[in-house]
Amino acid sequence: MPVDPKSFQKKLQYQSTASAQRLMADLEDIAKIDQFAEQEKARQNKVLIAAFITLFVSIFLTIVLPPLGILLLIGSIVTTVYAGIRLSQLNRIDLANYRYGLVQKLLGMLSRDLPENANLSLKLILDKPTEKRKKLGTVPHPHRQGWKIDQFRDPWLTLRGRLLDGTRFLITATELHQTAHGWKRGSSGKNKYKTKPKTKGSELGLTLIYPRRKYGAIQVLERDAMGAIHLPNGVRLKQWKMTGKALRLGVKTPPDPTASDQGLYNTLTMMFLSLYQILNLARTLSKKK
Repeated sequence: MPVDPKSFQKKLQYQSTASAQRLMADLEDIAKIDQFAEQEKARQNKVLIAAFITLFVSIFLTIVLPPLGILLLIGSIVTTVYAGIRLSQLNRIDLANYRYGLVQKLLGMLSRDLPENANLSLKLILDKPTEKRKKLGTVPHPHRQGWKIDQFRDPWLTLRGRLLDGTRFLITATELHQTAHGWKRGSSGKNKYKTKPKTKGSELGLTLIYPRRKYGAIQVLERDAMGAIHLPNGVRLKQWKMTGKALRLGVKTPPDPTASDQGLYNTLTMMFLSLYQILNLARTLSKKK
């Protein structure tokens, strides 16, 4: 069933348990909603510029041709207000492309290693990372006197399923964000209240719960397993846990000024490859035993 635009736009969240093909189709619907918002924003910006120009022209015409000038003045004011309200609505549904784009790439990668008719569980949150419910707290700014920093944590992705070899996986993504705010004296000498939003990178998590009958010798690798973990430059290892039934890998990625999905996708791909290198070696040892 296609994504209902009105229902989706209320919460800007998507949650479903379905096949990879069904999830991909739904993500295409979400992408279309986002594309509509981007195109409509561009159109409304043009309308707003035209309305401002008309507003200034109408002020002049009220002196030369009062009836026409007043008519244009009223029309430009109404158009400006409408365009402003419409842009505010569109800004809310102008989604972060990298979020659904990352999931699309992950589904494409994972679908090659899924059992036939397998279902995946996906929860995708697409509203702004600075929503009030995502706020962790406020701390004093370390360098600017009188300024404060609002800190945000946005766990926006949960994707889980089972692969062909029986291994269950869980992928999570959390964006870290902060907004500095305070009063600053401008060049004119007047104090202005400023806000400076800034992304602080992302935390990615991958858990593999493997069948012990295939990978039972994994405990032998406990000391050497860390050597199999390879990550892209700039990505920092944050968590590593190895038990008799699961592998857990957590990393911290640096801020991405381009806000693209490719960096996150590359990191998650390398996380999968690293953990499966450990599992494959454990499987070889299990067969020898």
